[in-house]
Amino acid sequence: KMNVTIPSYAKKIMEMLNGAGFEAYVVGGAVRDVLLNLVPEDFDITTSARPEEVLQLARERQIKTVEKLGRNYGVVMLVLEGRPVEVATFRGERYGTDPHRPVQVWYCDQLKEDLGRRDFTVNAMALDAEGQLYDFYGGQEDLRRRVLRTVGEARLRYGEDALRMYRACRLVAQLDFAYQ
Repeated sequence: KMNVTIPSYAKKIMEMLNGAGFEAYVVGGAVRDVLLNLVPEDFDITTSARPEEVLQLARERQIKTVEKLGRNYGVVMLVLEGRPVEVATFRGERYGTDPHRPVQVWYCDQLKEDLGRRDFTVNAMALDAEGQLYDFYGGQEDLRRRVLRTVGEARLRYGEDALRMYRACRLVAQLDFAYQ
């Protein structure tokens, strides 16, 4: 377990989901930034709850939702303590001719599968509400080595979403990492 401070607004959402029997984790750039001792800009959450279940729980607790935003991709935007939080259902995706929008999105039941669709190992880690780190793809070691590496084969990752190349350049420059 790591000694990590998850802001109250994100922790409350995670506890709401956990209390209803769902898995919930902080994911992506927030985890990377916390491990680098940087202050994350936002805290995204991934969950085993389906979007309609997230919406129902939010309604029951009078948590504001941003209607229709990202719902077709399994994402619900909640606003708590004035902070927007993306809550995304564990999912997989397949890309077609448009390298920015998946042609198919499906829900999955495993955190590992959800993290496996992400761009870089340093963005494919998750933290639970107690500070337990989940790192199936070597992101923590890549942070230590200061390298940026795709999850799986680079050609496939960039073929899925061409914007990942720009993100790679930005992250290498911002974090002073080497690209591998």
